[in-house]
Amino acid sequence: CTITEAELAAAHTMDRGEARRLFKFGEIPPGHESDRVVVSNFILRPKHTPPGLLEGILNYTDIIIDRIREATGGSDPRIELMERSKAVIVDETPFDKDRKYYYFGVESRTHHAAVFYAMRPNPYYAEKLEEIHNKIIPEDFNPELSFGLPIRASDKCLMESECLAFPQYMKIMGQIWNTHQEVIDQSVIVHGAIDRTTSIVLTTESQSVLRDKELFEKNATLRATVPFQYQFITNDHDIMQSTGLPKNFIKNTNNAASLDEIMLSAMSSLKAQLMAKFTVGNCCSNFHLLLFDFLQDGCGAAKDNIGQCLQDNEDPEFRLCCMWSKTEECTIKSEARKAENEQREAEKKALGKA
Repeated sequence: CTITEAELAAAHTMDRGEARRLFKFGEIPPGHESDRVVVSNFILRPKHTPPGLLEGILNYTDIIIDRIREATGGSDPRIELMERSKAVIVDETPFDKDRKYYYFGVESRTHHAAVFYAMRPNPYYAEKLEEIHNKIIPEDFNPELSFGLPIRASDKCLMESECLAFPQYMKIMGQIWNTHQEVIDQSVIVHGAIDRTTSIVLTTESQSVLRDKELFEKNATLRATVPFQYQFITNDHDIMQSTGLPKNFIKNTNNAASLDEIMLSAMSSLKAQLMAKFTVGNCCSNFHLLLFDFLQDGCGAAKDNIGQCLQDNEDPEFRLCCMWSKTEECTIKSEARKAENEQREAEKKALGKA
């Protein structure tokens, strides 16, 4: 089932119209129904799961099974397994209606399975990931007493998302601690933790975030705002390319790192984040959505992960808006920012005329 580089290079890449028909009706572009590989750019993915998508995929599954049955006279042992697996395609996990932020694929086991398949490292990079992971995570690490703090900053903050200052992120750590104190106490009892020092797994693509973290730790007043004893676990092997677009990093640094090295760096941080019991992420970020896909389907080290999009935070101070958010709160914020920008531009023009 492994897709080769040659197949990817030769595969048809769907345009915007074809991708829309795939998501709306589950239709593969005409002339490519029998292709082994068809590529869809996930930038074009919808905000919600269209009702016809999974049913359309199910139809293609029937075609594949029927072809195998005809070619083998029904004797292929894979047929029974594929028939049993077919129903899972349209099976969805219930969506938590209390959540405000919804994203495509959050309910779909098919989406999660496709993500897991696509993210499989080859043996060479799997070994590299394990080497980095063993250097990042201490031997006495307790997943049940750990917080995941992936911070997406840099170019994400320029347009696509609001962003927080580092002390605000640490306030959120305190918020989690206070909110889930009973769960934390129970975990300590069950797992026999003698040391209640909580690990904060901090990963980021931005060097400025780590500089802010150092400033925070040097400030006794700020440190005192955190209501528990903690230690940071960071990824010293992260390239921190300060962008969500690896190609931009390569262009801006004259090939300081290869695309493979950047992906290895990002995946090592993703794997580190799978170790945490409590995770908070910015769901304007596809990287954080990917992390939540893994955690939601039980791929974390803790027995149960308790995760939250900042878009769902109970405190308005921490409740971030994405560029595409349409809630009343985010609309008001967007209009206020627009008015501020217009005022600044007017002031600049006035100074220029003076």
